[in-house]
Amino acid sequence: MNEVKILFLAANPSNSDRLALDEEAREITSKIRSSDYHNSLVFKTRWAVRPDDLLQALNEERPQIVHFSGHGGGKVGLVFHDDSKESTLIAGSALKLLFQTLKDNICVVLLNACYSQEQAQKIVEVIDCVVGMRSSVLDEASIKFAASFYRALGFGRSVKNAFEQGLVAIALANLDEEETPILLTRDSVDPDKIYFIGENRGQTRYSLDNASQETITSKTSTPRVVTLSKREVAEHLEDAQQQLDQMDMVSGDHFLTKDLPKIMENVGSRFSNISLVMVDIDELTIINKVFKETVGNQILSTILNILKENSETEFIGRCGDDTYYIFLPGLNIIEAKEVADNLRLFIQNYEWRTIASNLKVTCSFGVSEIHDKEPVRDWIVRAACGMIFAKESGRNRVVFGPNYLSAQQSRILRYYFSGSSSTRYPVGDVSFPFE
Repeated sequence: MNEVKILFLAANPSNSDRLALDEEAREITSKIRSSDYHNSLVFKTRWAVRPDDLLQALNEERPQIVHFSGHGGGKVGLVFHDDSKESTLIAGSALKLLFQTLKDNICVVLLNACYSQEQAQKIVEVIDCVVGMRSSVLDEASIKFAASFYRALGFGRSVKNAFEQGLVAIALANLDEEETPILLTRDSVDPDKIYFIGENRGQTRYSLDNASQETITSKTSTPRVVTLSKREVAEHLEDAQQQLDQMDMVSGDHFLTKDLPKIMENVGSRFSNISLVMVDIDELTIINKVFKETVGNQILSTILNILKENSETEFIGRCGDDTYYIFLPGLNIIEAKEVADNLRLFIQNYEWRTIASNLKVTCSFGVSEIHDKEPVRDWIVRAACGMIFAKESGRNRVVFGPNYLSAQQSRILRYYFSGSSSTRYPVGDVSFPFE
């Protein structure tokens, strides 16, 4: 009996959030063993995978299915281990080249990592079927999906049916993430006719004639939330940009209480969604003491440049000594969080040692989307609350601000962030996270 080999590649560096990768491998193994054709599926694992390990593993195993489990950073790439057990990123273009060179019999690549759709879109140019994740995904949901996917293959189901069973498993568990996985295929490839084992094995794969890339999801369409093109945004916000260009010259208090509210008066009615990301450098005071303020100043300018180059928006600047804003007209809160998550990983993995030996820099992010008829200051404060909670709960995180503020919370936090009262209320007077 012919065997089908699944190569499970796991990466969870010490400086990244902990993932239940061992639990995922155990669940996949369990589901395969309970399937009809369990003897035909061979499950191989590699742990703490570094970039060079990819070459070694693909040369050794020559699998039909490659499964990556770990962290993803959107456009910046997937997170792997470096030689010091910390994070390093591999971009989608490099992964495409890897599979183009060593694809052998590989038919399916499954990227079980947050925001891995970007890499999936590169890899599918050379591999028949690739599964990625549109956004962040809970451990429980990713495990349910993967285990059910391989169980279905073990019962002789097609790749398309296995993908759909993975979505159903998420839905049955009431995890509300069945729209996160996405299946991409190469030109003219029909995943409903790809069978690895069972009585249908060997069916022709190629029957789609028209689509250049077939996308299979739990819904027939995915509406884009952004309502205006980047050119249209620039045109509509020309006046706002002039104000934003001056943000570096004013205090954070002025930005929070004066400038952004004034901008919103001009542009708020033109967008169905407007989000704000607040960014704060973690432990900059300590960095200044250890490395001197000249290094701190370089960090400040470097992060501002990183934000401007990687945020896909022009409306960025400093609004405090070590705090930045990212104004995102046209983006809802989920899309804004994706922007923030990508930036967090980019900053974390930046080559800070080029500025000072042993230097490491991270940032904490807060995200909020303005509600209909909400006071602009409350919206700003909610983003800042998320940023502060990200710092208080471990730093180097992205946290949603509270959905709403009570009258008392609004009063206390406005005073806190604006400094407009002689009484400075401590943030501890307001509990985090907000309900």
